[in-house]
Amino acid sequence: MDDKIVDIIKKQIHVKQAQLADALASGAAKDYAQYQFICGEIRGLTAVEMYLQDLVKHMETSDE
Repeated sequence: MDDKIVDIIKKQIHVKQAQLADALASGAAKDYAQYQFICGEIRGLTAVEMYLQDLVKHMETSDE
């Protein structure tokens, strides 16, 4: 897998996570349900990042 593509995706994930964390810190969640939703988005992005890392490792080892 092209490292440049992976880096771009990781950067986009980190930017979105930071935006969501900033929103939480500034009190953007109007209620507990919205707070849970934003936290879920952060968890989802973290999961995607881990899947991406696993995919890269798998692709590196399968090339050998």
